[in-house]
Amino acid sequence: MFRSKDLIGIEIGNQYLKIVHVNNKQEIINWTHTDIRAMNDDSIIEFIRNFVTEKKIKTTDVISHIPPNNTITKNIELPSTNSSEIRQIIKLQAGHYSPFSPEEIIIDYIPIGVFRGGYTRIFLIIVNRDYINRTFNIIEKADLKLKKVVSSLETMTLWYKDRIVSSLGIFHLDADNSDLIVLREQKPIFLRNIPVGVEQLLYDRQKFLPKLLEEFNHSLEAYQAEQLEPLYQIIATGATSKVTDIINLVKDRTKTGIEIEDSLSTLKIAPQLEGMEKTAADISVSSLAISVIKQNKVQIDLTPEEVKLREAIAEKSKDIIRLGVLVFFILILIMAILGQKILMKGRILNAINNEHQKYSEKANELKNTELKLRAVKKHFSRRSFALDVLTEVHKSITDEVYLTNIGYNDAPNEPVMKLRGTANTN
Repeated sequence: MFRSKDLIGIEIGNQYLKIVHVNNKQEIINWTHTDIRAMNDDSIIEFIRNFVTEKKIKTTDVISHIPPNNTITKNIELPSTNSSEIRQIIKLQAGHYSPFSPEEIIIDYIPIGVFRGGYTRIFLIIVNRDYINRTFNIIEKADLKLKKVVSSLETMTLWYKDRIVSSLGIFHLDADNSDLIVLREQKPIFLRNIPVGVEQLLYDRQKFLPKLLEEFNHSLEAYQAEQLEPLYQIIATGATSKVTDIINLVKDRTKTGIEIEDSLSTLKIAPQLEGMEKTAADISVSSLAISVIKQNKVQIDLTPEEVKLREAIAEKSKDIIRLGVLVFFILILIMAILGQKILMKGRILNAINNEHQKYSEKANELKNTELKLRAVKKHFSRRSFALDVLTEVHKSITDEVYLTNIGYNDAPNEPVMKLRGTANTN
């Protein structure tokens, strides 16, 4: 009844703003980015408005994602297997997992599995509430509507889950930073941010390449320090087109199996964006586009409560509309059925009345005939009445009586018969 709509994906990073427009066929039909280091929030709002107006984008629904470098993650075990108990434990111990107070953060988790009889390992994700509120305010003031806030970490996991054999590493490169994400059994188990991006490597390779190698090695050491299984396969994705030689150098220096992936080739791109490879060569668009495409599959919801409330009311309104339409159609159906029955009954009644009139006329004719027959029968039954009377009188008179006079008065109301005679004896 309600067709899926186009969505706008917005990432407000520390250095760059990214906007991607995805249609209901999951094709990227518009895309842009800009450096926001010298821009205030009002300038960012104006930039978003201008882009939406220029591209004549009709949808106002926005999916915002939190890039990994703006999250705090922990792989921990908790002494419970009950989800409500786990949330309560996390809420009580939230201050131990981040430098912020519990009121300053939004916290959620992905369950990894149950271990050691009664312990649950979870991947905890913590985001600063101020960062999400700022994103919400910018989007709303740009005359758009924030629909959901998701974690880029989870949507990347969903994107690569079918390629995970045992453990899979995702080395995601962006303009201003990189991330090493490790997935196992379709769940994230490790994340470490590397503060070296493609922009820095292209600007000063001699200075930032050693730092990238050092941070990459530290990330691998930190992963192995958690006594997790070895990492055999790593996919390099994101803004890789200009730094393939650097990625190969990292592969050789760290002795890891890194496979370079053209992230744009895995996405659907509309024909009008054929030159997108140039504009997305040194900045990652794939992570934001994946978040928009996979937003309806996520477990982690970092959306502000006021947006959740608004979405709940909107969903209730849709339910009411659906119910109203359903009731309307049911009423129409009932009225149609009743109308059909009334029409049929009317037709049957008319047919019966016509037949009744036909038979009634014949019955009246028969009734009139019957009355005539009765009258004739009565007439003929009375014709011999006088003779019968005389016969009976004659029978009752003895031989000594002689009739001298017979009189009959056939008056309608008082018919009278008079007999006169003589006899020898009284």
